[in-house]
Amino acid sequence: MNKLNFILLVSLLLLFHARLSAQLLLDCGTKSPLRLLRTPTLSEKRANESIQIKLFVHVLADNSGANRAATDADVIRQLENTQLMYGFMDICFKLIDIQQINNTDLNDHNVDHESGELLPYLRLGCLNIFVHQSLYFDDGTLNGSAYAIPNTFLSMSAEAIADVDNISTMAHEMGHCFGLYHTFETAEGAENVARSGSCKNCDDSGDLLCDTPADPHSEDYDTEEEINASCIYSGTIQDDCGSTYQMNPHNVMAYGRRACRNDFTTSQGQRMRAFIQNTPGLADCVSAENFTFSPVTNQIWVSGYRFHTARNSILVQGINYEISGTSSGYFSAPSITILPKVHLRPGTGQVVITPADDLCD
Repeated sequence: MNKLNFILLVSLLLLFHARLSAQLLLDCGTKSPLRLLRTPTLSEKRANESIQIKLFVHVLADNSGANRAATDADVIRQLENTQLMYGFMDICFKLIDIQQINNTDLNDHNVDHESGELLPYLRLGCLNIFVHQSLYFDDGTLNGSAYAIPNTFLSMSAEAIADVDNISTMAHEMGHCFGLYHTFETAEGAENVARSGSCKNCDDSGDLLCDTPADPHSEDYDTEEEINASCIYSGTIQDDCGSTYQMNPHNVMAYGRRACRNDFTTSQGQRMRAFIQNTPGLADCVSAENFTFSPVTNQIWVSGYRFHTARNSILVQGINYEISGTSSGYFSAPSITILPKVHLRPGTGQVVITPADDLCD
């Protein structure tokens, strides 16, 4: 091989490696933790409760208000896609509001170094979704990131929100927020295919769940290249025991074709419910079945956000309860009762009353 051909070959190999790395790193920027968390204990009674999660969506735009990262219609379409995947677990979502943030810097967002810049915008008591025109980390562009497992906020790229074929990135990042790992997690060792016998290690390796098939995806092996347009995985790679992997291309927490991912397993559902109901911050995002707010002292709010939501009914009463000034109040339930001495008179804030559970029914 002459010198010119050798240089060309090396260049092509480097280009291929860069292309492969970009594909592998494109979908999700959520990092593996140093220590994997086991599924929290959940009482039988709570395990059967219906869960409604309050959502607050922040859509970024430039300082001028131009270059908005997503339309409300595209955001709602992706929320509806996500709801279809969570419904069988009796988890549904209540969209509190979609608000625009005019901030050019946040519209172009690096998840590795700028996550702290989102904190002032978080609405406590809600799962927060940020949509950015450009989303990336140090190694390339991203579709989404949940920043931590579990967590109460995530980011999505404009491209992922607008793409009608990408039905799963939002559900994927929510899965991380609710305690799920990638199906190809290796922080505590690579998972073997076996579900019985001496090679079984699914309880302590991989994503710690035995009803998600072992998944060989890695930086050196991209499962997307082995999944066809019919969502069939045909890879032949084997685990250390010589068994051929049969990853599930439909699992939301896998990598591969985003149009194929539309399914969670029973154990994934149980794990998410357990983390939602046992994690501070996430538990606050759950709407009560019935909510009665009866302050015994004067409550006058002139700034900030107040969220009153319930699956069935809300009753607000008190000696004097007032939302005014720049404060915003959100009331959402099929039945809302507001008694005398409750004053809703915001100045530059707002009061939003929405009786319908738009993503739950």
